[in-house]
Amino acid sequence: MRRQLLTATVTTLVTALPGVGVGLLWQAISPSIRYVVVDGRPILADPESQSLISTDGRFAILTALGGLLCGMVAYLAAGRGTDIAIVTGLALGGIVATVLAWRVGHQIGLDAFQHAVHGARDGVFVTGVADLRATGVLVFWPLVAVGVFGLSETMDMAGRHRADRGPELAPGDGGEPGGGKPDQVGGDELDLQATPTGGNEDGREG
Repeated sequence: MRRQLLTATVTTLVTALPGVGVGLLWQAISPSIRYVVVDGRPILADPESQSLISTDGRFAILTALGGLLCGMVAYLAAGRGTDIAIVTGLALGGIVATVLAWRVGHQIGLDAFQHAVHGARDGVFVTGVADLRATGVLVFWPLVAVGVFGLSETMDMAGRHRADRGPELAPGDGGEPGGGKPDQVGGDELDLQATPTGGNEDGREG
């Protein structure tokens, strides 16, 4: 139990920490979104802008890649009997990593944005910060991480099972080669010795 708890804790931390870097990268590559100040509040300058969708899409791609990398590393580092602990750590760590990426990326420049909005006159345009609107993508990191680990483990187990069974026999192959077996009827000839007509087995007439 102690080993399981330690494995789950380490896996959670290792999976969660990259969320900070992903959040910084997401903020850096997110497109600029313009707002117009109306009655002291920021309103989207172009409600039909594709920038919002692009921001969510880039977050989804980055978090999915993070889950893919974590799942592969966890599979390579996994020990025997720790599968459940690693899956638990990947799920919990993936959730924490996604939330960290979202909050870190959103907080960068947020104070400056709010200050600009409060001090601006109506009709003034200001540039917003990265924000996530399709919150369903928050599950991408843990789902991909657990899925990659589970798929890798399944393929590994299948490979070991085939290796334990040995080479498969071809159709019609009864096993080890060798003639003269009375129960072998799949060949081209029956390897049986017939007694000559009118004589015994020594070839002498009776």
